[in-house]
Amino acid sequence: DIHSTNMKSIICPALCEAPGSLSVVGAPVFTDAICQQIEEFIEKKVSVIVINPVDGENKKIQQALRRAHKKKIKIIAVDSQLSDSSYIDSSIVSDNFRAGKLSAQYLMKHDQAANILVLRHWNALSVKERYAGFLATLDSTKYQVTQNVETLGQTDIALKQTLKTLQQGNKKFDAIMALDDQSAIGALAALDSLALKDSIPVYGIDGSSDMKKLLLSDPNAKATVAQSPIALGKKVVQTCYQLFDQRKVK
Repeated sequence: DIHSTNMKSIICPALCEAPGSLSVVGAPVFTDAICQQIEEFIEKKVSVIVINPVDGENKKIQQALRRAHKKKIKIIAVDSQLSDSSYIDSSIVSDNFRAGKLSAQYLMKHDQAANILVLRHWNALSVKERYAGFLATLDSTKYQVTQNVETLGQTDIALKQTLKTLQQGNKKFDAIMALDDQSAIGALAALDSLALKDSIPVYGIDGSSDMKKLLLSDPNAKATVAQSPIALGKKVVQTCYQLFDQRKVK
């Protein structure tokens, strides 16, 4: 079972090449809804839960996963980590620090100096790693993060928060760094609604298909750091079967 809408596109192609059944549920924002989904997985007696833990420090989610693990259900965390991994059988992640680093390098290559608005989902440990890589790479004498805005990794929240921030007008931003593509898409929608075309470059991370399309059509869309979802999906499926067969995983 998968707990992430984005993970569906990652896992499904790989699973088609292997035996097994797949149950996909959407990933809600609210903790209680996430915990309820995990409890339903426990009731179904699934073999493996694959979760994209967007709030890696949430105690309720960790407790729900711990209950699943006690029921002999294997737990795989994908694309982000949990702060307590004692009950996680495997974590499969990309190099999030490097993703932030590449974003900073590309931004500095195209802008001589910048005041930067950062959109982030701060409860996601992967986002914290991306942010750390981004800050560690920026030349602080020319580039400053002048404001951080919470988006929960949701496009609609990013749209509202970006609109609110830009309409306040008390700060000038030369670039918007969104630490996930969903937030970047929300920021681009905000700029479009304000008729600010080709005005503030927006950078994302994930390499999602929607963001790639916007890079071709929206002049404000500057870049996204792409991951390899197909390779990630194959690794997840491989790990599922290794765990199911009681084999060790790296």
